[in-house]
Amino acid sequence: MPPKRSQKAQKSIEQEGRISLAIKAIQNGRITTIAAAARSFDVPRTTLADRMKGIPNLYEARGTGHKFTQLEEESIQDWLISMDQRGAALTIAMLRDMANLLLEHRGDNAPQTVGKNWPTQYIKRHPELTTRFSRKYDYKRALMEDPNTIIEWFNLVEKTIAQYGITSDDIYNFDESGFAMGISATTKVITQSFYTGRRGVLQPGNREWVTVIESICASGRALPPYVIFKGKHFMVRWFDDLPKHWALNVSPNGWTSNEIGVDWLQKHFIPHTISQTKGKHRLLVLDGHDSHLTATFDKICQENNIIPICMPPHASHLLQPLDVGCFAVLKRSYGTRVAEYTRLGIDSIEKDDFLDIFPAARDDSFKEFIVQNAFAATGLVPLDPDRVLSKLNIRLQSPPLQERPVSQGSTSGSNISTGIPRTTKQLEKRKSRLNSGLSSAADKISSPTKRDLQQFYDMSVKLVHEHILMRDEIKRLREGNRKQTKKRERSKKRMPNIGSLTEVLDPTTNVGGEGGVG
Repeated sequence: MPPKRSQKAQKSIEQEGRISLAIKAIQNGRITTIAAAARSFDVPRTTLADRMKGIPNLYEARGTGHKFTQLEEESIQDWLISMDQRGAALTIAMLRDMANLLLEHRGDNAPQTVGKNWPTQYIKRHPELTTRFSRKYDYKRALMEDPNTIIEWFNLVEKTIAQYGITSDDIYNFDESGFAMGISATTKVITQSFYTGRRGVLQPGNREWVTVIESICASGRALPPYVIFKGKHFMVRWFDDLPKHWALNVSPNGWTSNEIGVDWLQKHFIPHTISQTKGKHRLLVLDGHDSHLTATFDKICQENNIIPICMPPHASHLLQPLDVGCFAVLKRSYGTRVAEYTRLGIDSIEKDDFLDIFPAARDDSFKEFIVQNAFAATGLVPLDPDRVLSKLNIRLQSPPLQERPVSQGSTSGSNISTGIPRTTKQLEKRKSRLNSGLSSAADKISSPTKRDLQQFYDMSVKLVHEHILMRDEIKRLREGNRKQTKKRERSKKRMPNIGSLTEVLDPTTNVGGEGGVG
């Protein structure tokens, strides 16, 4: 059952109905003055005059508990969404400062401020907004999330495929992934109910590094892995149960190198793919690592009809099939199996153990459908740039407007009448005068024209708010630029190391010229 209106509210609604009839009578010319219309329809003359000026009634107007109009709240929401899309989502404190900035620029003599809980209540009123914990996002990666850069990449891929007549079965991606051999994965475990937080689980903790070079084909096939251990020599026992066609190598730090990259290409990739080639050329998608860009590597590719193509830097999280579809599953599966080993009482994961654990983890990660989905998710096979473009959720961009100095002249009535409104208060006064002028010529102005004028006013208010917020952002950006410039201009001279210091001993002292701290 709907709630009953109070007698006061009911009388107000009835009165507003009579006011509407009075306004129509004036607009139709049946009554010529506001006073006469007020007497004829039994409504207050001042209230009727207010409605003719466009002032809404109490039950249509925004509640007195809100400091902002609906338009102002929409402007704040638009700005919050804009900052979020640029990777600079605001905090609760920043939202409060932004709201106070808008109140300050209303032009009131004594600006208001929002309360402590206003940001939280504001977010609750707007379902398009929410709060969540932020995560770190590398700036260089964000720079690469430029739609133009992504489109250029797909244009290059399409052109290369067409130029060499490459089939989807001859498109490969390869990359390396590193593992700390004794680190287990985080998993959900069963514990006693009185524990709080995450429960600690033992792990071997051996952080010796091992690198695995993997290569996959768009058809869904995965080449055998190429494992690089840290060391100087091979151990015979590594090969006792080594799966067929797997390759092992060693390096001083367990990383890949230029020589290892060439060895992988000559002795591993080419032998495993040459008999599987459908056309004349193979396309090899790379991430631009130094070991992939040597002259020797490129020469071998040319001699064997392999077309290497490098994706944009810092974009492998979007464009590389191995990163998007396989490596995350592989590391999670490997970490889970390390945890299982620990429960068996094994307190150290050695190279032999890695070779025992890794095959099962790899089987989980390189299934045919996973590999095919990885190529599809990166838009390579089938070629579909929208699969990647639709994932871009951060746009780094410069503010579109230039900061312009605000006139410091008088804000008296005569100045406001002839100048451009610069605050929402000035704009509201201009609207009231405009409504007064329109009411005297109501019979000559159509309803669509009135609606257009209202929309024009609403957009003007939003532009004023955007201008205020944009000026504040430009001010902060300039301050950040000033600090960066000051940092670059600081002295790079070095001083001798003679123990702790509290001040520069001698401004003329310079050890070893300019450079970083020695």
